Amino acid sequence: MNYIKTTILISSLVLIQSLAYAQNITILNPYMGYTKTKIKINPVQSNEESTIGWKLLLENKIPVAEKRFKTAYQLNQKNMYAVWGMAVIYLNKDDFDSALKMLDEAYIVLNKDESFLVDYSKALSIIAIQKKDEFLLNKAMGIFEQNYQANKENTYNLQNWAIALMLSGNSKKAELLVEEAKKTKNANILDKNFLDELQKFKN
Repeated sequence: MNYIKTTILISSLVLIQSLAYAQNITILNPYMGYTKTKIKINPVQSNEESTIGWKLLLENKIPVAEKRFKTAYQLNQKNMYAVWGMAVIYLNKDDFDSALKMLDEAYIVLNKDESFLVDYSKALSIIAIQKKDEFLLNKAMGIFEQNYQANKENTYNLQNWAIALMLSGNSKKAELLVEEAKKTKNANILDKNFLDELQKFKN
């Protein structure tokens, strides 16, 4: 399953409205590719790098996007948009354990960000289905529901939820969510391939 080629809802990255500052720190997160490296913090440049990284990621330019996210993290370890981006890259590589660790790290900060939560629940469901992890799947379903209660018009969440339900054997509920998604203002983003696949499950 190619995660990058599926629709990802990305929030507008809010650049930090402050002057860059410099400070020596040590990078200890092995998932970002750095260990014990002296660098200078620059939050503004970090946000710029992660913004470019997301643009490249959506263009499926994964290697260069990965470099941008790692640079962004190196410049500011608090940049969870960079961590989120790297999680998507790890997921695309089928490195589910690394993806999950980075998603959970980003969740600590981005747990109120609707776009992240929509992507987070989708990613969790993909990992859960691939690993046959019932506990993780239930967690994903709970976040889908949470997202739905927060915004019942979010077409992406409805579609992602329906896909997860279909793949986990609940095509009837998936159909109900699709019908609801078709009534939303962004119904045009619904994936025709998924809709066709759902019909096969129905038949």
